[in-house]
Amino acid sequence: REDLQEMSGDEALSLAAEEGLTLVRTPNQTGFKYVVCQAGRFYVTWCSCGFDRESAVEGLWRTSYSNAEAAALALARRLGVAASARWSEQERNTIICRLQAEKAAKAKGKKAAAEAKKLEAEAKKAALAEMKRVAVESKKAASAARKKAAAEAKRAEKTASRESFGVFEQEAAVAREHLSEHHRLAAERQKYLLREAAARQSMKEKRHHEQSEKQHRDAVGAGPSVWCSPSAVGMDGEFSRQRIDTLIKQVLDNKGPYSCLGLPLSAPREVCRKRFLQLALCLHPDKTQHPDAVDAFQVLQAAFRTIDAGT
Repeated sequence: REDLQEMSGDEALSLAAEEGLTLVRTPNQTGFKYVVCQAGRFYVTWCSCGFDRESAVEGLWRTSYSNAEAAALALARRLGVAASARWSEQERNTIICRLQAEKAAKAKGKKAAAEAKKLEAEAKKAALAEMKRVAVESKKAASAARKKAAAEAKRAEKTASRESFGVFEQEAAVAREHLSEHHRLAAERQKYLLREAAARQSMKEKRHHEQSEKQHRDAVGAGPSVWCSPSAVGMDGEFSRQRIDTLIKQVLDNKGPYSCLGLPLSAPREVCRKRFLQLALCLHPDKTQHPDAVDAFQVLQAAFRTIDAGT
């Protein structure tokens, strides 16, 4: 024991490793089980030696050491290799169990806090629902009170009206006359507004028709001179044989959909549609016996479909 009292901690650890002893560590003030610190010196507690206090006086209890490692080495020597290893394993298991218990307690605390938070939220929700319910009931009560007051006022008004029935009838007759006059004036006003609206719509349609006719005339005047003009149409409304030959030849040349219709590229869709109907009436196989009328009619249809899809 004398050689251990002033031994350094590193020397005590090295010596324990050489002797095959296990120092029983624990998370206390000194870092070792059954080792305490008093007045800057380290002692082994007498109760750890497995014998009574009187015999421990002759052993380790009254011996002081300069560091905790030396005191733990002295206890390990007293216990022996097997006992010190067993104590160290038991202490390790105890620490693990304590850590697991702390972890479980912490998890339980978190769970309890979550449940408390959930209960608090449910309580707030229930309180809010109760406030809403009270507000709705108050609103219903106020509405019922207003309805009751209105009914009372109506009954009082009826009572007063029955008392002055004669005056009421006269006033009602005057009111009916005023209402009838108002309805008559309103009907006349409505008829006047309808006439004005019809006139404006008629003028609008007339201007639109004139504008469409002008665009058609401009488009017809801008097309190639090969297409038929009204002067080329006979009294019966059909093109002459020579003009139909020229027309079919130009359609079968197929220089483009607008060229087939004899219109510029800027011609609007409505003008293209009218020109297509005019030419289709002329080139339809049922209207002319020309041998190329079927091909020309198909090319004309394809050209209009192309223009219609593009717009």
